[in-house]
This record gives sequence, C-alpha cells and structure tokens, in this order.
Amino acid sequence: MIEAIGAGDLARGIELTTPEVAERLSIAGTPAECAEKIRTRIAPSGVNHVICALTDRRLVRAFTGLDLDGVADADDQLRLIHQEIMPALT
Repeated sequence: MIEAIGAGDLARGIELTTPEVAERLSIAGTPAECAEKIRTRIAPSGVNHVICALTDRRLVRAFTGLDLDGVADADDQLRLIHQEIMPALT
C-alpha cells in the first residue's frame, strides 16, 4: 500500500488498504460517530490537536477514477464539522 501510494498509484494503494487499516488511520462516519471516535480513540492518547484532511467524492474520482456515491462534498463536510462535531467535543 505505502509503496503504491508513494509511486503515485493511488488507485492501487486504495485497493491494497484493508478496512481494518482504513479504520485505524481515519475517522469517518456520521458527525456523531466521528465525535465519538475522537473522544474515545484520540483524546485518551493525549492528542489535543487534529488535522482535518477532507476527502470528497470529486477528489477521490480525480485521483483514482473511483466514484464514492453518497459522500458529502467538502463544503458540507466542513459545515458538519463546524456545526455538529466541534460542539460535541467541547
């Protein structure tokens, strides 16, 4: 996976990424699920800053040719983070 992505073959890197690895390396789901993952998986480790890297349907399609139906676009994701996830963490 790392070699494929490093070589610029993102589609192959995604193909090689198991659901278990994706789950450990990312936070995805509904706003409530994301807030819960941050509260239970990240905050207890002492992390107090999180970098938000959004992946929307257009970005995935541009880099890999794959179409992720039903994924919110970047604007909607930012709105959900601001309105639902951040307030749930304070």
